Amino acid sequence: MYFNTDKRTPKLHADDLSRFLSLLTFRIRSVGFWHSDRDTQANYTSDDIEFVYYTMGGSRSIINNTEYECSVGDLMILPPASLVTSINRNHAQYEYLYIHFNVEPYHLESLFVEHLTHKTHVLSIGEEKNPEIGRVLNAIMGEIRSTKKGYQSVIDGCLRNLCVYVLRLQDFRQDWDQSAPGLQARRQFVSDVVKMISLNLDQPLKTSDLARQFHVSESYLYKSFMSQLQLSPQQYIKKKRLAFALQALRSGDYTVGEVAQMVGFHSPQAFCSDIRQRTGMTPGQIAKEAAAKRMEEK
Repeated sequence: MYFNTDKRTPKLHADDLSRFLSLLTFRIRSVGFWHSDRDTQANYTSDDIEFVYYTMGGSRSIINNTEYECSVGDLMILPPASLVTSINRNHAQYEYLYIHFNVEPYHLESLFVEHLTHKTHVLSIGEEKNPEIGRVLNAIMGEIRSTKKGYQSVIDGCLRNLCVYVLRLQDFRQDWDQSAPGLQARRQFVSDVVKMISLNLDQPLKTSDLARQFHVSESYLYKSFMSQLQLSPQQYIKKKRLAFALQALRSGDYTVGEVAQMVGFHSPQAFCSDIRQRTGMTPGQIAKEAAAKRMEEK
C-alpha cells in the first residue's frame, strides 16, 4: 500500500512580508570590504541601496541631516540618493562590509526602502541582540573571502534573508491591498514610465510630455507616482538625475560638461550650481574625492 504524502504534509501559509518579498527581485551591484588605517571624513551618495556593516573602527554618520553613532557590530542602511557624511576618528583600523544592491520592479523600490528604514538607519547587531542577522552577515563575509564555487548564489540568498530579518526588526506592516482594483495596472504603468525616464535622462522630461506620451492625464500621472513612489514625477526625475550624475562623476570616466549633458543640462554652470546646492560640493570636488578614495583603496 502506498500513501500520497502530498496530502499529509502541512502547507506553508503566506504572510504579508512573504507576499511583499515575492514581488521583488534582488540584484547585487557590488559587495566587498573597505579598509583604512587613517582618520577620514567623506561626503557621498549612491544610486543603490547599501548595507554597511562595521567590523573594525566606527564612524559618526550623518544621513539626510540625521546623525548616528556607528561602532563595531552596527549595520547601517543607506537609501538610494541619500546624502551621507561619514566621519571616522580615533581608531587604529577601519573596516566595513558593504553591499550595494537594488530591487525590481522599479516602482516598488521606494516602498521597499521605506519599510527597510522604518524605525532607524542603524541597527546594533550581535550574538545576543540579533543572532540571526549576525549569522547571515558572517556567512556573506565567509563567502566573499573564500570565493568557492557558487559563492555569488549563496550571497544572493543571504541578502534576501538579511532583508527579511531587517524588515522584522523595523516592524514591517503592509497596509496596501494587492488585490485592489486597478492597483496592478497602476504599478505596471509607473514601472513603464520609470523605465522610459531612466533611458532619457538627457531630455527635458516635462510632466505634460510624459502624460501625452503615455496617453493619460497629468493628474493620473501625478497620482500614480505619489501612490507608488511617494514622489511626484518631477521629484523622481530630479532624484534619478542626481544619483546618475554622482555615479558618473565618481567613475572618473567623464568630464563635468559631459555629465551635465547626460542629465539634461545644456549649461555646465547651471549643472554645477544645482549639484552644489543639493550636495554642498561642486562636481569637481566630488570627482576629486572619488579619485582620492580609489587611490587609497589601491
